[in-house]
Amino acid sequence: MIWRVLNLAQKELIQFFRDRQLSLFTLFGPTLILTMVAGVTASHITAQPMAIVDMDHSAASRQLITLLESVEELWHTRSPPSMRDAQELLDSGEVVIVIIIPSGFASDLQHPHRTAQVQVWTDGTNLLGAFVARAAAEQAITRYGAENAYLEMPGIGRRSPVDLRARLRFNPAMNSGYNAIPAQLAQVVYLVALLVSATGISKERERGTMEQLMVTPLERSEIVLGKAVPVVLISAVDFVAMLGITVLIYDVPMRGSLGALFLLTLLFIFVEMAWGMMISAISTSQQQSLLMVFMLGLFDMAFSGYLVAVENMPRFLQLVSMAVPLRYYMEGIRIIMIKGGGLAEVWPQCVAIVLLNIVITMLAVLNLQKRLD
Repeated sequence: MIWRVLNLAQKELIQFFRDRQLSLFTLFGPTLILTMVAGVTASHITAQPMAIVDMDHSAASRQLITLLESVEELWHTRSPPSMRDAQELLDSGEVVIVIIIPSGFASDLQHPHRTAQVQVWTDGTNLLGAFVARAAAEQAITRYGAENAYLEMPGIGRRSPVDLRARLRFNPAMNSGYNAIPAQLAQVVYLVALLVSATGISKERERGTMEQLMVTPLERSEIVLGKAVPVVLISAVDFVAMLGITVLIYDVPMRGSLGALFLLTLLFIFVEMAWGMMISAISTSQQQSLLMVFMLGLFDMAFSGYLVAVENMPRFLQLVSMAVPLRYYMEGIRIIMIKGGGLAEVWPQCVAIVLLNIVITMLAVLNLQKRLD
């Protein structure tokens, strides 16, 4: 049995590499896609145009403006004389953020019973740029307030009322690539495993070689295994290549167990291979298989937590997302790579993928048996 399965797997690999377009796309397309998408994600947003309205014209306000101008994410382009002019700049899209320093800012900063205020406006139509600019401005203003808000203490002198020391774990630089690139890696592995497995049987049927395969001494289970082996090999090779790009080129840390990551990936490849086999069984042509892969990909992407966090979905949609293997793979890959987890930390994700694998494989085998018979 083993030799028959290996011979069929060898035949599948030979056919795969004979199809130059499919083999080149499958082997080099995912790495190219990950390189381009990750390059956009990993790029740091800088120099968001900023307008500052200084109504105080004091040494304290000029000091705050100097601090804001030193922030990499902000670019001081305009100094409108009034709030109305600043509103026009924001409406026209010339600036992304407006900082308003009201009159009396310096006196409020030094008064023991008043709080100095600074107003921040951002352009909500440019959501990502506005988020980065607002976070950078708020951080700079908070740092300025911590450095300049002092209390006069008898016998002690001038000291800060609060000694705040914040620490951001796992991603101290707040690099957005640490969150997005592992998710993109998971999606590319998902597409490769699904695409290669989905075209296996439908390609045989389209070329008219399915009948020739059926008259061979191969059992139905051996045909399924022979079709599955190349999918696992190709997906695993692509994963290793893309993991190298993720870690070596984009500096995403690999802090956890490499063995746990490979185990999680193999389990995920198996479950997506089962999905692909079922698509291949019910499709009459490769074009129909690709269309179904596209539709399933949109569904899984929407419910995996990549576009919208699962916690922010309505309760019913959260329940639907529990049937999406990509959700658990994305969670597991982030836990291992970013948080430094191992098998003990990702076992819930592994169990969920295994359970889904059992259900989907049973459905795939039933459909395959009907089609092969």
